[in-house]
Amino acid sequence: MQEVVYKKNDYILNQIEDSYVVLERKTKSLHLLNESAIYMLEHCDGKTADEIASEIYDNCLNKEEITKDIIKEDCLVIMKEMKKRGLVDCE
Repeated sequence: MQEVVYKKNDYILNQIEDSYVVLERKTKSLHLLNESAIYMLEHCDGKTADEIASEIYDNCLNKEEITKDIIKEDCLVIMKEMKKRGLVDCE
């Protein structure tokens, strides 16, 4: 996904143990996100999924267990799902 991603700011975020609950104010929809998805949501503004994946990889402590390509694939899946759910916009 080479599109630039922008988060929508019309949500409330709460952490519950290891997960995060996102409440969209407009639609009153609830979304349960993991730590990776929240990082992407909070840091995506004006970046591509590839740029976010690179940031995640650069901050990864277990680089010997994962590749940048795997993270990019996961980021693409997560971004597409967040776009489908209306949490982000792309252009």
